[in-house]
Amino acid sequence: DEAFEPLPSWGMEKIAAAERVFRQWKGADETVVIPVMSDLHDWSPDFVRPVDWKSHKSHILFAREAGRRFGADAYVDLGDIGLDLVWRVGPDGKGRTEPSTEEEHKRRIATEASLYADLKVPSFHCVGNHDLGNYKVFRFKNAAYFGQALNAPNRDRGFDVKMGPDCDYGYWDVPGKKTRLLFLNSFDLGHAYGFRDEQVAFVAKALDVPEGWTVAVFTHWCLYQEIGYWVSDKPFAAKQVKNLEKVVALFEAFVRSGKGRLAGIFCGDSHFSNYAVRNGVPYYLIQSYGWAITKRGEVAPGGHHRHFLRKNDINIDVVAIKPATGETKLFTCGVTGL
Repeated sequence: DEAFEPLPSWGMEKIAAAERVFRQWKGADETVVIPVMSDLHDWSPDFVRPVDWKSHKSHILFAREAGRRFGADAYVDLGDIGLDLVWRVGPDGKGRTEPSTEEEHKRRIATEASLYADLKVPSFHCVGNHDLGNYKVFRFKNAAYFGQALNAPNRDRGFDVKMGPDCDYGYWDVPGKKTRLLFLNSFDLGHAYGFRDEQVAFVAKALDVPEGWTVAVFTHWCLYQEIGYWVSDKPFAAKQVKNLEKVVALFEAFVRSGKGRLAGIFCGDSHFSNYAVRNGVPYYLIQSYGWAITKRGEVAPGGHHRHFLRKNDINIDVVAIKPATGETKLFTCGVTGL
């Protein structure tokens, strides 16, 4: 990436291999391309030079390169960029994670914004459950600071993004491609999973698309918990999460209406990958950089956790959609392949 420094060959080769498969699948068809990151959980507020490839956020540079090669229409981060904790070395010389301060928290957000600021397409950030602070030192009252810092700048860069008042959820229509990208805040109750009534109403309006359009939805928390839970935790009952049933019902009604196509609901949070279709709605669970799984056997049925070392491998997922048919495919750059 010319804006930073040459990327190491061990990452570039994985991107090139995935691109070859993408080109074969794409053929002459029009596509919408969205490189997706999630669950970076990066505990350093700053971007350092020379680049430390063990740092999760440095791998955003690989996502940028994947976007350049695939022809990205937008970028999406599904949340948990790494705000509630920071890595410190104590007097004993040992490193440890500690709750971040307000200043460290805001520096991390500024760093995240800087890694997308010069792109020629928009970037959207979903709010994760680790993105609003911690309970010991500092936490934001709501997602307004996060949204204003990471999503609002898209408007300043000339993109007509429709957003809620805090810019923590919204949608954008890909020019000329009859595709709407809708990003949600699934941690919308201050510090709890769920959706405020205002966001539910916003989603309902966002799904009122012209005939034949395709919609792709991005959110941190998996809205189909049966494919996204850790076994030791067990899935949330839908009734435990405010307005979850209402939001899901909106997507199911959209599919039944036949007015448009739902490419999928793309989720993070769980630190493993999975896929299922329920009542016509495709759910894609994306591991990305979520690496912490407490023990073997934690993933929900059908799920898969990819183990990789950040110092010499990548795990970038590129969502590709053919708007004319709604056909959707994920191309994984790195780890075990495609």
